[in-house]
Amino acid sequence: MPNFETVTVETDLLIIGGGMSACGAAFEAAYWAKKNGLKVTVVDKAAMDRSGAVAMGLSAINQYIGWAAGDNTLEDYVKYVRQDLMGVSREDLVYDIARHVDSSVHLFEKWGLPIWTDANGKYVHEGRWQVMINGESYKVLVAEAAKTALAEMGGNGELFERVFIVEPIMDGDRVAGALGFSVRENKFYVFKAKATIACAAPFTFSVHGPSAKVLAAHGIPLGIPARPLISPSKPALK
Repeated sequence: MPNFETVTVETDLLIIGGGMSACGAAFEAAYWAKKNGLKVTVVDKAAMDRSGAVAMGLSAINQYIGWAAGDNTLEDYVKYVRQDLMGVSREDLVYDIARHVDSSVHLFEKWGLPIWTDANGKYVHEGRWQVMINGESYKVLVAEAAKTALAEMGGNGELFERVFIVEPIMDGDRVAGALGFSVRENKFYVFKAKATIACAAPFTFSVHGPSAKVLAAHGIPLGIPARPLISPSKPALK
């Protein structure tokens, strides 16, 4: 057995994951943390540029309301989610998320995401809620924004890539950080945090030929010790 170095990292906010939701959490957290002198640490098992379900890109953004233009109302979207999930939804949370969807899409466009427009300059839709994009670089653009926000924090913004988180550190009912190991170096990491956001997806896949084999239910073991404290949903924009 090789000797593993134990690395201890202390932070104010630990964000676990590197997909769309983690990038959004990092971007938003960096803004507020910088104002208050707090430290933000992001840990991703892969490389953030191509991590998560959007790694290969998308041809559409699945959620755009068109609220300001009067295309749909927030209530319309809540009704759609309720029907789509057969009534199993937290409508207050759906409504709150819906309020910020359009501004997030506009931010993606500002960062350089090509969104299709018609002759009148309006977004081209596929169905009621989707807008069409040239999305090969979608995840790269969002990851770049997150990494830039962390970098602008100086020493208070950290990104650890190729580190696989295996379980949370529990202090009674409080999540006090997480444990993980590097997939490139002989290092074991102990992340101690005042607050933790778990953005890991429920499953990690490795594709071999025509089938995908589940290697690790990454988000599930993270949540089991803290199950009264977290929600199984992952409200990420994709």
